Amino acid sequence: MTCLLALFLSGLLIAAPKDTNARTTPIALTVTLTEEQDAQRMLDALEKTDARITFFLGGEGIEPEQAHRITEGGHELALTIHSREQLGGLLSRRNMAAQILTARSGLPPRVKPHWLRLEEGLTGGSYQVAKAKNLAILAESDDTLRGGCVMDLGSASVDEVLVTVNRLQGQGYRLVTVSELARLNRVKVRPGRVYDGHLRQNTTSRPLTALTDCAQTAMDSPTA
Repeated sequence: MTCLLALFLSGLLIAAPKDTNARTTPIALTVTLTEEQDAQRMLDALEKTDARITFFLGGEGIEPEQAHRITEGGHELALTIHSREQLGGLLSRRNMAAQILTARSGLPPRVKPHWLRLEEGLTGGSYQVAKAKNLAILAESDDTLRGGCVMDLGSASVDEVLVTVNRLQGQGYRLVTVSELARLNRVKVRPGRVYDGHLRQNTTSRPLTALTDCAQTAMDSPTA
């Protein structure tokens, strides 16, 4: 009898769904890759977490081998450029387009970023540049950590990223890429449009499209 019960329970475990994260709340985590980070160690550690992250590239570009590893691991590559001069003047559309070309250098042909982030904020010309380069703009929220589902860690260290991943997963969040989050919320991403974790208006009165609106994020939790 004991043997039969053990076999029955074993059958239940085999038949049970393996992806328990499918029932958890999705949240997108973004990280800016820099030369100071140990990206390989970060990717090694992320392989054990089932987390998928959107990595933003700066002006240095990336090696093809590293780009392959990031995308093959289920993560996403996106681009970051400057929208203003050092003294505050607006960059021309030609200069912004040149930054995008540099940031894309080294990427394999099949790796096509869908998202663009502007370090100094939105400018009039950035909409046209993003549309021409087939990129959607991911804007920053002032209160992303208190209600939005796109959480930016900037150029955080490997350890900081892993601590955040473990905390979010421990609180029931499923970490997905920004593009996955858009698909899960049935948001159609279009080049040249601006998207965020909240529906707001920017200074040019162009509406932002909310990717999602979580009732509560991990940063609001007493255990965070």
